[in-house]
Amino acid sequence: MIFNFNNNNYQPPVPLLFNFGVNHVVIEPADPPPNTIAPLLFSYKQTQRVDADFDIEYLQPTEQENQLFQTNWQEVKPTIVYLATDFLHIEQTNSTAVKMQWSHKADDATNLTTIYIEAEALVNGYVSLFNHSKIIAADLRTNYELPPKFETTFKTRYQHLVSDSIHYKARFNHVEQFTNHTTVVWGPVPYFHICHFEYITPEPNQIKFNFWDNSQPSLTFNFDGQQNKKVCVTGGSFFVPNTSAPTIDKPIITTVYRRRVHTVIHSLKCYRDSDNTQVHITSFNMNTSRDQWGFSFAMQCASKGEAQKLAHINGEPVDVRIELNGHIIRGIAENISRTKVFGSNKYSVSGRSIAARLAEPFEIPIAYSNSSAMNATQIIDDVLTGTGWTYTFDLTDWLIPAGALNLQSASTMDVIATIAKAAGGIVIADTDFKDIQLIPRNKAPFWTLGQATEDHQINDSVILNISDNPANTPLYNAVFVRGEQQGVSTKIKRSGTQGDKLAADVVDPLITHIDAARQRGTSELAESGKGANIKLTTTIMNGLPLINPGALIAIDESAEQYKLVCDSTSVSAQVNQRGLLTVRQSITGYRSYEQ
Repeated sequence: MIFNFNNNNYQPPVPLLFNFGVNHVVIEPADPPPNTIAPLLFSYKQTQRVDADFDIEYLQPTEQENQLFQTNWQEVKPTIVYLATDFLHIEQTNSTAVKMQWSHKADDATNLTTIYIEAEALVNGYVSLFNHSKIIAADLRTNYELPPKFETTFKTRYQHLVSDSIHYKARFNHVEQFTNHTTVVWGPVPYFHICHFEYITPEPNQIKFNFWDNSQPSLTFNFDGQQNKKVCVTGGSFFVPNTSAPTIDKPIITTVYRRRVHTVIHSLKCYRDSDNTQVHITSFNMNTSRDQWGFSFAMQCASKGEAQKLAHINGEPVDVRIELNGHIIRGIAENISRTKVFGSNKYSVSGRSIAARLAEPFEIPIAYSNSSAMNATQIIDDVLTGTGWTYTFDLTDWLIPAGALNLQSASTMDVIATIAKAAGGIVIADTDFKDIQLIPRNKAPFWTLGQATEDHQINDSVILNISDNPANTPLYNAVFVRGEQQGVSTKIKRSGTQGDKLAADVVDPLITHIDAARQRGTSELAESGKGANIKLTTTIMNGLPLINPGALIAIDESAEQYKLVCDSTSVSAQVNQRGLLTVRQSITGYRSYEQ
């Protein structure tokens, strides 16, 4: 019998089970968690772009050179011209006749000569006798400069526009509108990771199974692929995985810039979540830590009537919604109490996060055991089916054999917390959405702290006070981690060390794979050696949100910069007698001095 695996598109389940027996059962990959958000059916108009080709003819002006005109003009050039004039001057004689002759040369082209004779003058019958002059011809020559005219050619050239007809083919998108009836699923659904180990295709004819013992009723082959590369895609929301869109799980670092003055406008509101009825409160306190999967809260109402708005309905506690400086915190109002002091009564409401509905007393504990071999994520899928909750699994998944998880009395949250603890993780419930995160207890051990990316950055301009207390333990470098009947036993040591300083042994029935043992051992060694518990007080503002336990925080003081892992968070919002609201967030974290 030869098995050829040559389909790269198929993602096999982890593990891959071959059952040779009755009906040839094939185990398919587990379905992702059910979608719990509400569908909305409506009709809308959608625009669609359609490609069209059009031929366009237009006139395009082009530049041409052309000779405009040719001008002849006269340029003056001085030259010497001689003008000769002949005239007669008069000599006086006794004659009564006068004779005068003169000539004038006007220009080079014309000679003008005038000759006239003055006759005898008769005055009143009298003859006047007078002496007239005798004309004697004389020559007078005068030379001067006369500018002659000659012709010169002058040419001018310029550019003018000539319209040419051009055919141009254009392709463009135009919009057509059509009406479509579509069912759009909506609602705030956090994304989560769908992870599997990369399937490596074997070479052809390399896997051969030879069966010669007919006494075996069935065989099971477990191909866990735990040593292969882990591949994750996003799910839980309506984003299509493996697209060219930017990944939505890109780490976002919240930062508050250093300033001399920060202006914060605080706000505190409380509502009954079912019908959005506002409840007037004068104080709100909440706290959570790495050892809690959810937060607990307590608030003081303004009056008895306001507290009655949160009374149980048919014995069922109501959900409340707290809006604090833009952050939404949803919880269950489990208890209403009255405190009487001389002259006044105080009414308080306390409860837990909405994740408490996955635990007692909202769920009846039952016995739970995995009847077949399942991954840790498959067990979580199983217990969350039908609850409307999603989860994010930021640990390395591993195989849990059948019957290894055996709890006599457990709720849904107990099962999830047991799985997280086995791999050195913690459970953090979201303050707003129905989402659970399984993350490492210490995401950055001290030997990787320098390269780790922080979740939040806080500088001393927003730190009201800070203190530290030593938290020194032996510097362990190895620990023995083992399971029970179906588990593994291994020694986990820090890389680069001899592994000679052993911490206390760890025994957990769910340590059934080396990946679970490695994660648990890392968690046990992460906070050994010299360290300190840092406690600081700040507020909640833009760039400084509510910080969850397990988050990595970078602290920037004036003298030094360091990183710490958040261990617990508490929030206090108080309204004083003058109506002024004060909001404080206290953070306790672990700082390691080891390198």
